This record gives sequence, C-alpha cells and structure tokens, in this order.
Amino acid sequence: MMAIAADPIGRLRGLVARLPELGEDGAWLAGVLLGYLDPFSGNSLDQAAGLLPSAGAEHWRTAARRALRDQAILALAEYFPGGLSRSRCAVEISRLLDRYASTRWRVDQVRPAMPEAYIGAPHAHLYAALVAGGGRVPGVSRIRQILAIRCGVFIVSPDDETATVNRRLERIGGTDRATDGRC
Repeated sequence: MMAIAADPIGRLRGLVARLPELGEDGAWLAGVLLGYLDPFSGNSLDQAAGLLPSAGAEHWRTAARRALRDQAILALAEYFPGGLSRSRCAVEISRLLDRYASTRWRVDQVRPAMPEAYIGAPHAHLYAALVAGGGRVPGVSRIRQILAIRCGVFIVSPDDETATVNRRLERIGGTDRATDGRC
C-alpha cells in the first residue's frame, strides 16, 4: 500500500520545478499546477488547466464517460450475428443491459473492480457500459444511434437515411452492408 504524502503541496511544488525538463508540455503542466497551487487564485485544477466547459457545453468527463459507454455497447454488438438488423441488435443489447442492471449489477456496482470472471466475456462490456453510464441503461433509440456509428452511417432523421448512405457510398466508391440498415 502506498504511503500518503506528508506534504502533498510540497511534493507538487517539487514536481513543478522538474516539469520544464519535459519540454513544452512539461512547461505547460508546470504553469497549470502553479495556477492551481496559488493560494490566492481559488482555481480548481479544471480551471487552471482550461478544462471548464463553456456555457451550454458538457464537461469533458461527461463526454469521456459517454464515449466509454458507447465503446462498450459497440463491443457488445460484436457478439451478435452480422446479418442482424441494427434495430434488432439495439433491442437485444438493451434487453441484455436491462437484465444485467436488474440482477448482477446490484452486486457488481459496489465492487472495487470488475470481477475477473467477466474478462473476455460479454459481461465485461455490460459492466463497462453501466460503470461509464452511472448505472443507467440508454434507450433503444440511443443504442441504435451508437450502432450506426459502427456502420459509419450518421443519420439525422429516418427520411435522410438513404441519402446519407448514398453520399457515404459515393465518397468511398463501393457498397456497404449499412445500405440495408444492417450492421
């Protein structure tokens, strides 16, 4: 077990002194830490690093968690046969997530880490999706949108699906199994 630093501020200041040795990025981080450590600034680390979202924008952590959730959902989709429609696949993934959320998740969510038995199995992706999503299961329509990303189709509305797919196919010069709504 790691010992807790007796003087964390002193240790951070010691790191600040050495960071410029890392070049431009080290000098930037040193400036961020100095801004954070300034007792008169009142800056959080996010403020000092320029990570606060602008008005109406989401926090970088929210976007990162959603990306992790979406990656886990895309990984779940790999367990379904390739001929399964995107809609059907979304329904099945939603069903799996709902079932897991109402059963094993109740125990798993309080564990310090994912159970080793899940590694390499669909449960690893179920676990990752719920951890990143704060225990919430996205709706079927959101899962369908995530699966569309895997197919490379970004759909604005159902009426635009054919036009979007055709434009994408023209750009890449070929056919794609996404043309029939399957992934």
